[in-house]
Amino acid sequence: MKYLYVLASTDKDYYAEQAFVSITSLRIHNENAFVSLLVDDKTNKNLDQRKFNIKSLVNEIVVKTFDENIEQRDRSRQLKTSMRNLVSGDFLYIDCDTVICDNLEEIWNCDYNLAAVPDGHMEFKDLRTRQSVISKFKKVSKNNIPIEKYYFNSGVFFVKECKENYGFFYKWNEYWHKYEHEKKFGDQISLAFTNAELQFPVSELDGIWNCQVENGLNYLLNAKILHYFATSNLEYGSFRKKIPLSLKETGLLAEENLYEIKNPKHGYPTPHWVIAGNDYVVFCSEIFEVLFKRLKLFFLLEKTVSVLRKIWLKIKGVK
Repeated sequence: MKYLYVLASTDKDYYAEQAFVSITSLRIHNENAFVSLLVDDKTNKNLDQRKFNIKSLVNEIVVKTFDENIEQRDRSRQLKTSMRNLVSGDFLYIDCDTVICDNLEEIWNCDYNLAAVPDGHMEFKDLRTRQSVISKFKKVSKNNIPIEKYYFNSGVFFVKECKENYGFFYKWNEYWHKYEHEKKFGDQISLAFTNAELQFPVSELDGIWNCQVENGLNYLLNAKILHYFATSNLEYGSFRKKIPLSLKETGLLAEENLYEIKNPKHGYPTPHWVIAGNDYVVFCSEIFEVLFKRLKLFFLLEKTVSVLRKIWLKIKGVK
């Protein structure tokens, strides 16, 4: 039984720093945990040149050698989609952009062979990103939407060592290679196709094991693992940039960094607003999506509406 991290990193990114922070938080709450780090050959050499020693935090390092010309992004995805076939034993896979909040021993009582948390902590039909995901599905499979109920988030994965899971990850890696030319697909599109083809073997894991900060308020209180998403626009605490940057520069976690790592459930920025009900309908609308991606247009419309409203109120005689 082990906790598994997958890492492909260079000096130009913060992935190794994020992994260091996550593993540090894991050690705080799980001192005797067996931690395995799966890396590619370039990353393995690069880690020896960092100011911080991530290798000292883990019990096992598994190195996969790739062709020299394979890009870092592809190395990362290939490692992740084939990790069951590269690492022995039952494991809980954990993304690097996470922080551990509690003891994790309870996970080993899980009855499932393969389990993950739904993306966004909701059914696929309610996801804000639903149309974007569907367009990606249709781009490679016409009308095939490989979703039964949930579109699973791959940030935390409970994986037992069994014949079925070896086959699952072989197929996941196969699908990844099939669609790797689509640079914006990530690994969850290929995960969904794999799950569908094999008759949906992925079971639902309680949201506390992958509390996604954008949608996980119902799980925050009892969260075991917080997933803050390194690629998100939401700056949750200092985890996405500030702490990794400090670690990269100094090789150490400052006292204020350690305090935040030990108390990670207070990272929401101020001001913020919980969106639900009709507000969520507006948030998921196409017009919101257009304006969100084109802020100059938004500010122009906002100013125009404000001026028109003032004129209208003046006509109405409202002060």
